[in-house]
Amino acid sequence: TQLPQLAADDAGNVTVVWKQAIGSLYSIQSRRLENGNWGDITALSVIDQDADSSRVTAGDNGTAIAIWTQQTIGLRTVRSRRYQGGVWELPAVFVSGGQDAWSPQIASSNGNNATAVWTRSDGTNTLIRGAFYAGADGNWTPAAVLSTPGQNAGQPQVAMLGNSQAMAVWTRLNNGQTRRVQARQGQYVIIRYRLTLNKSGSGAVV
Repeated sequence: TQLPQLAADDAGNVTVVWKQAIGSLYSIQSRRLENGNWGDITALSVIDQDADSSRVTAGDNGTAIAIWTQQTIGLRTVRSRRYQGGVWELPAVFVSGGQDAWSPQIASSNGNNATAVWTRSDGTNTLIRGAFYAGADGNWTPAAVLSTPGQNAGQPQVAMLGNSQAMAVWTRLNNGQTRRVQARQGQYVIIRYRLTLNKSGSGAVV
């Protein structure tokens, strides 16, 4: 058992996720604390496919969203499942475009909205991608590229600023030598700006 993560809501419901060794592979598993009682363990990922990097966030009314990576036919993709009404919904798979994805992160806000970010190769460079979950209709938006194409980026993090506003940060390799910390803010992952945070005088809108 490795890498436990947890999230709690205002009502005291807690969702825990972790990766569990099953033979030579790892499975993402979860357990919920509701009304002071622990429920049964649930396997979120497919048992016969290696999974890793699980994260979880809590929403309103006892909801939660878990995200992780899963190896399928030699390709690592990002997947998520939402907990609502006492059950985990079927997984959502973020299309990888034939390239591996890793380092998923997720954050949520009021209204059961959430934003996920992750790193994915385009075959030449590693890019930061993101998607928005709209609690009102229960759907993820198509993934959007957040970092600059043609430059390697990694180590993404994300936070929700309001019901539908999110900000993502990551590192970007500048000219193959120096790492910069960059940020983007947007509504429903429609990006407003990109900003280099650790460079004096930066902040131009792009």
